[in-house]
Amino acid sequence: ADASAHNSFGNLLAQLGKHEAAVRQFEEALRLDPYHAGAYNNLALSCKKLGRMNDAITYYREALRLQPASVQALNNLAWTLATCPQAQFRNGAEAVQLATQACELTKYQNPLPLATLAAAYAESAQFQEAVSFAERAQEGALGTTGGMADRLSDMLKEFRAGRAYQAD
Repeated sequence: ADASAHNSFGNLLAQLGKHEAAVRQFEEALRLDPYHAGAYNNLALSCKKLGRMNDAITYYREALRLQPASVQALNNLAWTLATCPQAQFRNGAEAVQLATQACELTKYQNPLPLATLAAAYAESAQFQEAVSFAERAQEGALGTTGGMADRLSDMLKEFRAGRAYQAD
């Protein structure tokens, strides 16, 4: 009967790629604590992995309603709105606004929100800004692990060619 325990278990299941089971754990966490912003963000992530974009966007918005300064939720929603392969879910202008908030909260020092802001600008057809922020993100990502530098290289190629970046 502990919302945080269900949220943590859901995170473990999500890391193992068991998103259906993770969704059930996040939903149980939210049944126990409907104000658990982190569980909404995590539920959104798993829904996105399952291709349930509308649900993911709804849950990101709920996480932000409960915790407006959540860099993670701001960044995740902005990334989804900027890079979703399904055009009906993309909204470049809103993605720029959300990613800018995440960058402001991190004082423009975290490469992840910078990359998201770059993608948002590209979705808004502002390619000069997209390249500029992607380059800043790339500088900040030097020496990190997890493939961020490779993704940024791919993003920069798209932006320089005048194309937005769609993630899978």
